[in-house]
Amino acid sequence: MLMPKDNVDLTVTTPLNNFGCKAGSRAIPMLCGDNLINAGWQTEVYTETLKIAQSIQAQRVINLGYETDVELIDVFSGTAIETIGIGSYRDLNDYWEMEELFSQIKSDNVQLFLLSGIIERLSDPRPLLRTLRRLLLLNPANRMVISTPDMEKNHGDNYIDVPNNPSHVREWTLNELLLFLESSGFTIQDAKNIHMGQQHNQTVNSLVTVSLTKEEYDIFLQSHYLPSCDMEYLILTAEHGKAKLTGGIGSYVEEMRKLFPENQFGICILGKGDLVPEEYISKQEKLILPIYFFNVQYIDRLPASDVALSVLEQIVYFYHNLRLVESQDVEGYGFRISQAKLSGLVPPSLLLKICCHGPRLYLENNRQDWLDPVMFSSLDEERIAVESADIVSYPTDFIYRLCLDAGYNIGSGKAEKQRLPFTYKTNTVDKGFGKIDTLIFFSKRVFFKGFSSFTEAVRILLEDISFTSSIKRIILLGPRFDYMQKENEFFDSLKSRVEIIELSPKRAEAIYTIADNADRALCIMPFLNDNHPYAVLEAISTGCQILAAKAGGIMELIPAEFHPLVLCEPDMHGIAEGIKKAISLPVEIRAHLVSSLFEAMLKEQEIINNQNRDILNELNSRDSYKTSFQKEKGKVTVILPCYRTDRAYIGDIVYGLNQQSLKPERVIFIDDGSSDKNVEDLRDLISKELTIPFDLISHPTNSGPAAEKNRGLKLVNTDYVVCLEPYDIPKTDFLRSYVSFLDNNPEFAVVTSYYASFDDRSDWRDQNNLKDIFRPIGDFSMLLGQTSNLFGHGSSAYRTDYLKSIGGWDDSERAGCIDWALFLKIKSHGGKIGVVPKPIILHRNHPEEEKEVVGYQEERMLALNTSAISKFDAFRLQSMMRQYKSILSERDSLLRENDQLKQECNNSLRLQQTKAMLFVRELEKHPTLMKLISSVYKCIARIYKRGITHLAV
Repeated sequence: MLMPKDNVDLTVTTPLNNFGCKAGSRAIPMLCGDNLINAGWQTEVYTETLKIAQSIQAQRVINLGYETDVELIDVFSGTAIETIGIGSYRDLNDYWEMEELFSQIKSDNVQLFLLSGIIERLSDPRPLLRTLRRLLLLNPANRMVISTPDMEKNHGDNYIDVPNNPSHVREWTLNELLLFLESSGFTIQDAKNIHMGQQHNQTVNSLVTVSLTKEEYDIFLQSHYLPSCDMEYLILTAEHGKAKLTGGIGSYVEEMRKLFPENQFGICILGKGDLVPEEYISKQEKLILPIYFFNVQYIDRLPASDVALSVLEQIVYFYHNLRLVESQDVEGYGFRISQAKLSGLVPPSLLLKICCHGPRLYLENNRQDWLDPVMFSSLDEERIAVESADIVSYPTDFIYRLCLDAGYNIGSGKAEKQRLPFTYKTNTVDKGFGKIDTLIFFSKRVFFKGFSSFTEAVRILLEDISFTSSIKRIILLGPRFDYMQKENEFFDSLKSRVEIIELSPKRAEAIYTIADNADRALCIMPFLNDNHPYAVLEAISTGCQILAAKAGGIMELIPAEFHPLVLCEPDMHGIAEGIKKAISLPVEIRAHLVSSLFEAMLKEQEIINNQNRDILNELNSRDSYKTSFQKEKGKVTVILPCYRTDRAYIGDIVYGLNQQSLKPERVIFIDDGSSDKNVEDLRDLISKELTIPFDLISHPTNSGPAAEKNRGLKLVNTDYVVCLEPYDIPKTDFLRSYVSFLDNNPEFAVVTSYYASFDDRSDWRDQNNLKDIFRPIGDFSMLLGQTSNLFGHGSSAYRTDYLKSIGGWDDSERAGCIDWALFLKIKSHGGKIGVVPKPIILHRNHPEEEKEVVGYQEERMLALNTSAISKFDAFRLQSMMRQYKSILSERDSLLRENDQLKQECNNSLRLQQTKAMLFVRELEKHPTLMKLISSVYKCIARIYKRGITHLAV
């Protein structure tokens, strides 16, 4: 029975919802050989496949996951249909493998793609299904056949555990599988159960036949208010011009939308609240929102950069034509995405572009004040996003110089100057002009937008009679902020002398307001250090005379010949002089200035817009290394210190090592100071269970974990070395992910990863038991790195020669934090730390770990390894950062206490208001008493007023 279409749910296509499977999923499946199936087991599947292939007149059947299958060849013998077995199922998880697969088997001929006993073994089926969707779309007659165990038929409808088969990650019921496939946009042609094996009394499988045409897929996407499947260019942004709260980035996004055909361009809004347009606008504009794929609780729990990555992974799944993903620099949305690109977690042909609107250090420059160190990790994320992107686009030389001066390392060939698009209407200046009687302040009313300087300029001008006689009104066009109390109170006090109009409209309404007053207004934008303020272009487009500050990137937007008349110094005296000069201009000169500036800007902007339209065409000429990802070729050795480690823990680690999709050359076990019996027990365990070559190095006395690791490092002669912590269990792609990263990114000295933790003694095989995810930053701030380790963890991978060249782990003192200290040493030597942004390790929360504390000896160790500065300064830096952390902790505690007191006050106030309302309602039942109380109140008020007047006299 086919699942009805109206049950389609995009959220079931995510790993968060286990791809629609309601039973458990296995964290580390057992790896099988390429010969997965016993003889005779697949007969029913192959017989059904033959019938389907003949019905569509298929010329080829591609059996994915099996390089050779004699049984399939036998079933198809005597037909003209070619059968091809491709790859091992172990290679079907990765996007770089999938792009190679697509190029290998794409054809206009009718093809049938067979997945039998495969999909249940994949941790993430999205890369494979995305590729198969792409192949189905090549010919409307193409089909995909999926055969996989039916959980309900084999285990009953209440089964919620992981599959019995240790090599299976998950098993769907037939209806769950249909929902997952239909929610992925596939069209179900047929679905049924079949018995596997010749006895017909063993496994029951679901057998599903799938097709897809472009028309069907576009209808599916449109029904969910998503862009066309032809989308090639996606912008990830915090804001949109049609939202209630927006700024220059929102304007930019709207302008970019105008340049591209609707089916080619898409927008994903990652902001929240008023930064997101109303629902009808989002649907009308086909904006992609995170809530389409994930619940609100999940989105709120994740850092913004991880939300961006999770959403992009879904978008990549649905959009196989996507070629370019652009992200803003501020907020660091591209941070995890760039790490994913370096790690091969998104298609290598997908280019990541960062558009430099202005990171947080830009706000620091605007405010002329230093950011609080709590922001340092955010600054790191923005920097890493820019440095790791394929393309870095900067609209002005001002912002590019600012980033370079702040220490950004933007590689050669990545940076490109590209002014931002804008659409001028050609008839906006055909109007009569009068004398200026209106001032418009156009922006957010905050310090770095020049609102304070503008306020003081108006205060100065009020002493000039020519100003007060000319100006009738002041329009404050932008959001009001309560913390600008002094400025707000000034304009409130001015309302008795001048008409003050305060507006906080959407972008289009703001532009209309300026245009409506353009014949008699001066639009003032005294931004202190803005990069590429759209407000300037928008004001010019209305035909209104402007006055902007001579600061930031504004001077690059306006042709030099107009600077004397439309730019002023960005202080209160410069703004006041600029306003006086503008007011004094004769009407004819005003009209000529506005029209000639408009024409010059229009001519220049047409060239800029055409350059932006050509972005996708220019991608074809980019260097090939930016769009390729090599298959791993480096060799790796694993070091495993195991001083008195529980043998059950060692057994779990050995299981994980045996399941590696890329095997290490060998594993070096280091036993430091255990008894002879412990050593022999360990050797016996490893010999019986480990399928990889190993060495067991025993040392009679315990010399500490750093010395243990260094002893193992001396024995390593492979390209890379991984030191696996004794409380970590490696997932299947642990080594492969690390080796691929280091192979493809030679500029990195070390790579670390996310890990998922689980409670000691819980069943780590069931992913439902995995808890918090540790998300290291990698190239973390060396300052904050004195008190917090967000560099990475102990189970990381290093270039062997590099690690040896810096002396390995510091074993000069027997202190903890040796891996943390090593990361500081690597940073001090200029080494780069990469991150694979997915959990490839299971970390055991064990009692011994909870006992570990960072004491003075550990802090000394951290200072000793901060070798980028003098040893004396390194110790003072450690001291300062420890004290700062203590002060910050006290501040946070006071803020929490303050919030709690506020909440209690509000609750008390609401309670008193409720009592008062109940009292009033009760009085309303007694009008005579109400009238008496009112009279008494008025009498008391009169007496009080007389008393105040008497005291004043």
